[in-house]
Amino acid sequence: DSEVRWARATPTTCVMFVHGFNGRAVATWGEFVDIAINDARYSRCDLVFAGYSSRNRTADFSAGVLYSLVEAFALDPKGVADRTGGASTRKAFHYDRIILVGHSLGGALVREVAMVGKRLRKPWAEKVRLVLFAPAHQGANIIELVQMGFGFLSWFKPAKAALVSMFPV
Repeated sequence: DSEVRWARATPTTCVMFVHGFNGRAVATWGEFVDIAINDARYSRCDLVFAGYSSRNRTADFSAGVLYSLVEAFALDPKGVADRTGGASTRKAFHYDRIILVGHSLGGALVREVAMVGKRLRKPWAEKVRLVLFAPAHQGANIIELVQMGFGFLSWFKPAKAALVSMFPV
């Protein structure tokens, strides 16, 4: 359910929004979408609202998907626009800045994307900036949380396997 709001002028910045666990690509950000597309300060920003399967894929898998998305926008933004039916009348260009905005689990994912880009010495990684809202920087162990909340119950062992299979993230 990813969506893009293409800049009105040749963009200098790509702002990619990444929702958290059980979030939605656009809905997570509330009224910001409508405010930004009508605000002149965003006229040179491509706004990318990245959707991913937060409930039924591992965090590593989701980070890999997002890494590919960031790299595609970083290396060939005009090509992405052309292939997706976006602002295809643009001339070739590259972004001066790539801002990755992550909420909760999305914060951990965009951080991983930035770290991998840096580790691989990708030129686009030098343009990346992070904005994190309530990042899940250490994650949460749902099994331990349930055990703390209910105490160790004998019936919990089968439930543990069910939880892990339901939410592999």
